[in-house]
Amino acid sequence: MKDAIEGYFVTTKENLVFDVKGITHPDDRIIAFVRYIPIEFGLNDKPKRKTHSKLYALSDRYKFLEENFPNYLFQDPMGRGLLQAVTKEQITKIHNPTKRLAEIIGSDKRDFLESIIYDFTQYLLDFSSVEQKYLGVSGSILVNLHTKYSDLDLVVYGQQNGLKIYEAMSNLFDKEPKFRRYNRDNLGELWLNRGQTKQIDLASFVIAEKNKRLQGKFEGIDFYIRLVPFPEEVQEPYQKTKIESMNLIEIEATIASDEYSIFSPVIYQLKDAEIIHSTNKLAILPERIFSVRGRYCEIAKKDERVKIKGKLEKVSVEGKSDFYQLVLGTTPNEYFSKK
Repeated sequence: MKDAIEGYFVTTKENLVFDVKGITHPDDRIIAFVRYIPIEFGLNDKPKRKTHSKLYALSDRYKFLEENFPNYLFQDPMGRGLLQAVTKEQITKIHNPTKRLAEIIGSDKRDFLESIIYDFTQYLLDFSSVEQKYLGVSGSILVNLHTKYSDLDLVVYGQQNGLKIYEAMSNLFDKEPKFRRYNRDNLGELWLNRGQTKQIDLASFVIAEKNKRLQGKFEGIDFYIRLVPFPEEVQEPYQKTKIESMNLIEIEATIASDEYSIFSPVIYQLKDAEIIHSTNKLAILPERIFSVRGRYCEIAKKDERVKIKGKLEKVSVEGKSDFYQLVLGTTPNEYFSKK
């Protein structure tokens, strides 16, 4: 890819490290959220890293920038609200996931986590027909800030490549003992670590998460795989898509299509929606669920009935009819569960 997209990280002149969100961006900047900050800011981060500390909660990332680098806060003119973004002049390094993985595979000196990533990748290549150049490594290992406690974050570029990897993961879970789906105890920990205790009860969370293919454990280490379309596969480019934020809405609906439910961003088409609660006087029903948060991948399948609470948005794409979507990943009391 020529430009930084989902899965990439960028480093700025102040040695801040941001993770890139989304596939298309404004002409002059990249939408990205601060993730690692220099240790001199005194953040009490565990485990300790030599040069940087990690910011976890989205609210903490906003607070850090507000207090120290407000120039990285970006009021989106296309209607997405207050985002975080880095102008191209502020970037000192772009971290490419596919190049970093190729570096690990080609090296004869790998540390513990790099060796695990190498083994994981070999399984993906053996069980699918995807070329290595479309696979990448993201997260802390991408920017050489990993520790022995770090997770495995992998990314696959291109929709067809993503589908092949998704099928391969089913076989790997069934045939290779090194791959394990999360059990109930693992999911309980995940529920707590994600801070979703006020969004969804544990029983519903387990039902939604237990059969996912894009997360689990490999040799006892947590992993997550993101399937990211190529920029040319995106139907709603940034420059041609305007958003009008509306109210919070809670609905019950049936999944009409789950075709894009495994990708980042994740999309579910809806039908037969019914409003449970809305602060909007007009009875506006969303046509789809949309999120850039990977946690909402693989939640529900076609024809399943679901309950969702999130932000209602009007979407205007140049050359297309306007439509409404329910967005997840922006409000603390949102949820998405099966009926």
